[in-house]
Formats: sequence, structure tokens, C-alpha cells
Amino acid sequence: MGNYYVAKTIKFLEEDGYHVARLETNHMVFVGGRQIWVKKDIFGSDLMAISCEKLIFVQVKSSTDGKFDINKVKKEWSKWEKCWPPFSERWLFLWEPRKRPIIKLL
Repeated sequence: MGNYYVAKTIKFLEEDGYHVARLETNHMVFVGGRQIWVKKDIFGSDLMAISCEKLIFVQVKSSTDGKFDINKVKKEWSKWEKCWPPFSERWLFLWEPRKRPIIKLL
């Protein structure tokens, strides 16, 4: 479900005139003799969107019951707070099934 809403967010931002890049990386790790793939967000963000006026770091969350753990996102972004350029913004896209996203600027 996560990739579905990331793709919807990319489409949403591109329709608004932004160029969008994914900031998730996949790493293979060995656990108990098995290899598994782990996703890691760069700068605590799923996406980076850029236009002539803005640089936006984007985190995407989805929920079927309308409950979102925003504090987890804030905690991850706080690790990078001193590194954010003063002209950049952080947007949190909150998706629920069959609804438009709620966009929070953090």
C-alpha cells in the first residue's frame, strides 16, 4: 500500500509543476541466514520535490482508520533540522482510501 500512495503523491506534485525524486533506498541485509530487503529514507523523507521557487522534502503516510503517527515523522525530521536549508519546506502527505490527501507543513 505504501508504494501506491507514494506514486499518487508523485503524480499530485508533478501535476502542480514540481520535479520529484524518490529518496528511499533499498538495502539487502542478512538475518538468520536469510536475505531481506530493507527500505531506508534519506533525510527522513520519501520524496524531494523541486520547482523554481521551492525545495520540499516529503514524507508520505497512509491509514485506513484516519489515525496517523505524526510524532514519529517529527522525530525523524528533527535529526536533520540543523541541515535543512532555510528556503526548504517539509510536507507530510496523509492519505486515506478514496480521499484527497491532507497536507501538513512541518
